[in-house]
Amino acid sequence: MVVDGDGDGDETLRLGRPRTMPAPLLRSALLLIALFSFRCNSGEESRTEARALLDRLNKLKADGSLTERKQALDSLEQFSLRSPEHLRVRDLCRNAHLQLLDAEAAQVGARKALEEATRSQQPGGGSITPERGQAIAAELERSNAALVAARREFPKCEEATLALSREAR
Repeated sequence: MVVDGDGDGDETLRLGRPRTMPAPLLRSALLLIALFSFRCNSGEESRTEARALLDRLNKLKADGSLTERKQALDSLEQFSLRSPEHLRVRDLCRNAHLQLLDAEAAQVGARKALEEATRSQQPGGGSITPERGQAIAAELERSNAALVAARREFPKCEEATLALSREAR
């Protein structure tokens, strides 16, 4: 819009070409708005996924039976995640808990085998057969190895879980 202001008293209003934003600048602005919107949604989706993963990890408490804990680990493995970092945390913590579970299962197996071996002995009879003793010792060694692996993995899991908790806020 242009006003004729030459001072002769015949002020006229002329419409000129409307001002528009240059096309490349407009495209850039729209792209920035879209990216910002995507990042906001992506951040919320990531927080939601982090919260869901934390919920699953919290279900891996050590107070359940071996079977219940194995089912929880299987469920965790099947839990679909999009974020590569969340996948890493899930796998890291699942592995630590699986190692602990394996250690406990081997220990239970060794204890049962020892109880069975001592129960089957005759009063005043001989000791446990060498084969049975070696099998029990192998179970205990397997338990110890799994426990060492779990102790090595749990600090990594705890650190990753803390980072996940911060993200979930």
